[in-house]
Amino acid sequence: MIIENIRTILFDAGFTLIRISPSLGEVYARVAAQLGAPFSAERFQEVGIRVWNRERSPLHAPSLESSDAIERRFWWDYNRIIVRELEREGLRVDFEPWFETLFEIFGQPETWAPLDGAARTLGELNRRGYRLGVVSNWDSRLQRVLDGLDLTRHFRMVLTSAQAGYRKPSPRIFAQALGRMDASAAESLHVGDSEEDDVGGALAAGLQAIRLKPGRRLAGRAVTSAASHVIGALPELLDLLGAPGSRTR
Repeated sequence: MIIENIRTILFDAGFTLIRISPSLGEVYARVAAQLGAPFSAERFQEVGIRVWNRERSPLHAPSLESSDAIERRFWWDYNRIIVRELEREGLRVDFEPWFETLFEIFGQPETWAPLDGAARTLGELNRRGYRLGVVSNWDSRLQRVLDGLDLTRHFRMVLTSAQAGYRKPSPRIFAQALGRMDASAAESLHVGDSEEDDVGGALAAGLQAIRLKPGRRLAGRAVTSAASHVIGALPELLDLLGAPGSRTR
């Protein structure tokens, strides 16, 4: 086995364990159409991703503080930018009811789906004896989503940034998670899709890190990461881990 001396594994939630179903663009377009403002799902998707990549960090407070109110305001600001950009292309949606409907919809399990192999991987890790938890930049809606997707049963703890008071990459949220799990950083591993939030945050808190990057080889080049490993699908974890605390010889 490659990774040694691990007993506790923490997982990010969004785009590590679960994904939007069918897609962000299709959900946004459906709600806009319901409000009498039909618009291209493809453009919602393209602009939504671009705004996420460009504005996500600037929209968050430098202190990395979090609460349900702070997370809700982040999503309001994020979606306001999207709508303002698409208004130049003819989108005419009443923003407040559109946002309120979206915020409710994204708190429903039906808007999400587990990533391929997630349930099988979590079940096998539990069978091997690992202690599993979730550490996610999210608000209180996450619990309902994981419950509805039948994923909560795999975890001893689910900790959101809103509960912890701090977002990843702050080491404080990882410290709280380890405390709740009665785990040491030296024997813990975090798995997530964000280089900054998941990999950087975990390493700063003293954990090992694995980055999940579907399609990680683009144009023949591997993704650069500070993580010990980059995987393209969750089941690849099973090839990297033996029994908890095991050492190779």
